[in-house]
Order: sequence, then C-alpha cells, then structure tokens
Amino acid sequence: MDIRPSSMTELLSKLEERGLITRTPDESDKRVTNVSITDDGKKAIEDDDSTDDMLDQIFAGLSDDELAQLSELMDKLNTSLKEKLPDHEDDPHWGHRFPHRGFGGGPHGHHGHGMPPFGGPHGDPHGHGPMGFSPKD
Repeated sequence: MDIRPSSMTELLSKLEERGLITRTPDESDKRVTNVSITDDGKKAIEDDDSTDDMLDQIFAGLSDDELAQLSELMDKLNTSLKEKLPDHEDDPHWGHRFPHRGFGGGPHGHHGHGMPPFGGPHGDPHGHGPMGFSPKD
C-alpha cells in the first residue's frame, strides 16, 4: 500500500471508533499492531456488497457510453456544488450514503458495474469522482 503511516493510523482510528476493527499489540514484537475485523465490520462489508449488487441492477440498463456520460455530468455537478458550498465539504452528513465505498475504490478491490451513489462533491468513495466510479471494467 502506498499510504503514509499517519494516514493509516487516522484511518484505523476511525474504523476502531466505529467498532469495525480492533487493534492489539503483538506479544512477540511490540513494534507491530495486529488489526482484526469485528463482527460489526464483517456485517458492514456484507451490507456494502448488497448495495453494490442493488446499484448494479439499477444501472444495468445503461450502456458503457451512457454510464460514462452520466459520470461526466455528475463530475460537473459535484464540481459546481463544491464551488458553491465549500463550507459543507467537511460536514459529516455531506456525501453520506450507503456504507462508505463507491465503485472502483473499494477496500477489497471490487470494481462494480453500475453507477456509484452520489453523495458530496468528493473525488473519493464517499461521493462521485475519479476514485468513486469505474464504469463496467
């Protein structure tokens, strides 16, 4: 993974606060922290996979070109929203949708076949953008 240690620590802290993982020090090597998924974390993954399946069905009637066009239009809309509502970008409700993953940016490498959910104007899995959408890979 190409991620800074401070970013990984922040991400793990957020997951731990939500009860999705636990962190425990390794008994044989104190420099190592073992990360384990909780039952709630497993359920969140299952719920997210169900969301992926539902979205695949919703957008199954669109061609690749139509999906690409819709994606481009959503990018424009999100850019406009970001410019007009910059203070809302850090609002925890802004960009909230189904469990936190858009197509093409999944934590376990899943690339969906439908459109992503459209939350905030982020180019990340919380909304629509370059990392949040991958039309029919």
